[in-house]
Amino acid sequence: MGGVAERWRHAKLEPLAGALLAGLPEGIRRNLPGWRGVLGWAEAVGPEIARRSRAISYHDGRLTVEVAGSVWMHHLAALKPRLLADVNRVTGARAAVIRDIVFVMDPALGGRGRPGDA
Repeated sequence: MGGVAERWRHAKLEPLAGALLAGLPEGIRRNLPGWRGVLGWAEAVGPEIARRSRAISYHDGRLTVEVAGSVWMHHLAALKPRLLADVNRVTGARAAVIRDIVFVMDPALGGRGRPGDA
């Protein structure tokens, strides 16, 4: 019986989700996958990097990420190709929507630790 209820729920929600998306302006619909990268940053990069960074915005293919200081900024810059691949994976888009990551410092993230420190 739970299977019938589950199928009914999905049958009702999927058209609703499509209708909601269709009602959004084109610019918002086009940017949704990039914003999934903002929301999925921690999942994409793993716990160590997520403790020292956070994605804060997406615009026109560029993800902006706050980082816990210059050491982490340099470390993540060196990992940028891998991070781009990982964060694009969590967007769910067929093609890469995030083409660049810009790192900015935010000392409030606790930048005293070095990569590899617990």
